[in-house]
Amino acid sequence: MFTRIFLILALSISQLSIIAQEHSGTEATENEKEAKNVFGVFFGNTVVYQTNIHLPTVGVEYAREIKIKRKNPDKKPIKFGLGLIVEEEIGYEVYAQDKTQTGAKPAYERNSALLISPALFINVYKGLIVTLGYGIEYEHVENFKEQLFKFGLEYKLEMKKPGFYILPSLSWDHTNYYDGVVYGMVFAFDF
Repeated sequence: MFTRIFLILALSISQLSIIAQEHSGTEATENEKEAKNVFGVFFGNTVVYQTNIHLPTVGVEYAREIKIKRKNPDKKPIKFGLGLIVEEEIGYEVYAQDKTQTGAKPAYERNSALLISPALFINVYKGLIVTLGYGIEYEHVENFKEQLFKFGLEYKLEMKKPGFYILPSLSWDHTNYYDGVVYGMVFAFDF
């Protein structure tokens, strides 16, 4: 299933890029790219709403950014991106007693989970980006798979070096079993 989603996403990105370049009617100059790739690394925390458990979270984001010029030159171009978000929630065990004792078992265990979500990134105002994603959450133990919906906000802050960005990030993840609030920072660059 994931292979199909990935292939559909890859074909969609390449087709949208071609459409965007044809729609603009002119070739892009070096200073004004019609489409570019953005890659980011995420460091943050996930708070599972039902249990108030905090899980360290790391991940990567990739987006193919597309800018479509409008027929009216006075209007700003439409900016959006298609891509993929992959996050790893790092699980842990909580022991009620010293785990070095013989037979000590965890009082609570939260398994690590891998979240894979094709996503749409919409630039709504200046640096404010809305993220919508739909994918799967896969827990490493017991082969648990669940559908995942992701809604997020990011704000793109440019660094002094052109092409490098810091994006404070806040998102809500929803499955049939858990809701989570994910917050952190994305360190990104475009190419």
